[in-house]
Amino acid sequence: MKNSPMLAGILQNHSKIALMTGFAMNFPSAQKVEEVKHVSIKPAALSISLDDKFDIGEFAKKLKAKGILPKDNISNPSKGIYQSDTGEITMRAREKMMKVVTPKSEAIVMRSTLKNEKLGNLTVKSSTANAAVAVSSLDNKPIPDSDRLVLTYNTDAIMEDFGVSKNRLYVTSWGTMPVLIETGKLSAELKLSPDKKYSVYSLKMNGERVDKIPMDVVDGTMKIELDTSKHTAVFFEIVSE
Repeated sequence: MKNSPMLAGILQNHSKIALMTGFAMNFPSAQKVEEVKHVSIKPAALSISLDDKFDIGEFAKKLKAKGILPKDNISNPSKGIYQSDTGEITMRAREKMMKVVTPKSEAIVMRSTLKNEKLGNLTVKSSTANAAVAVSSLDNKPIPDSDRLVLTYNTDAIMEDFGVSKNRLYVTSWGTMPVLIETGKLSAELKLSPDKKYSVYSLKMNGERVDKIPMDVVDGTMKIELDTSKHTAVFFEIVSE
């Protein structure tokens, strides 16, 4: 099958299915291979053809009608909104935002223009830089019950003398050490246990504690105010003490 702009457009449109549910491609003319033992292949709940008439918006409606997506799933491709069938992953493409919410980890990739985005236990009020913000339990407990968590505030980072083309599609120079990290200010809130006391430490890349950062906790909600120009770190440990 030769590459073509039309085929690339078709595949790009169909690939958006993966933002809502799992799918596979079937090639009827391909040679069949023996199925792996003890692995059952579920029959497709819905089949579509590979053509340029495919409408991802109408397909999302079919997924809900078939029960593949829950009725409360907020996917709306016409507005650039996609949510996984588990409800754990949500992307709002026009805002360039994606978030993941599970009992033990919550994360968001966001622009600095986004304000007051609630995930689950974590609410990101603001960030002065485009960033990835995440909190994860390190003791396999749900976030509010965890005694040790790591908060990640990851802004733009590049090697010194790193270079790209004008359209930022091609790397022209990989650069050298050290890594340059954009500083930023993060304002957020994290719901934790009201029965515990917590301390926050900035961490080196090897996990070693650097300094203790005072954080107010009111009725179990930690008021997170970070300025990485003062506390130079990407990872921060939150521990009950």
